[in-house]
Amino acid sequence: ANLGATAPQEDRVKSLYTCLAAALLTMLSVGCSSSSTPAASSGSALDACKAYCTKSGSKCADAGTYSSATECEQTECTAKLGTAPAACQTSASAYYNCLSAQTDVCAMGCLTEMAKLATDCPAN
Repeated sequence: ANLGATAPQEDRVKSLYTCLAAALLTMLSVGCSSSSTPAASSGSALDACKAYCTKSGSKCADAGTYSSATECEQTECTAKLGTAPAACQTSASAYYNCLSAQTDVCAMGCLTEMAKLATDCPAN
């Protein structure tokens, strides 16, 4: 939705969302697949991810994110999230819960949780 932003501003927001999504996916798919012990139950991280995707659905397509809940789940809620180390899963769960709790699910918030996710799911 255009909230009074100009075309260049919208392009910058879309680029920022794309970069943030790419960074998150890299952290979850590369960093969290280390040999650290996975959590006993990965359900909460995957459940939180799926809940976020269900809530955001296609609402955020204009912001440069996913066009459907299914596309979001297939990209964000991967099997690697379920086998990530416990700290990574805890941070992922907190991040997705934070995104879901925002009044505007498409808003770029939860930066504290994103930073914690980056720490607990390093890319290397």
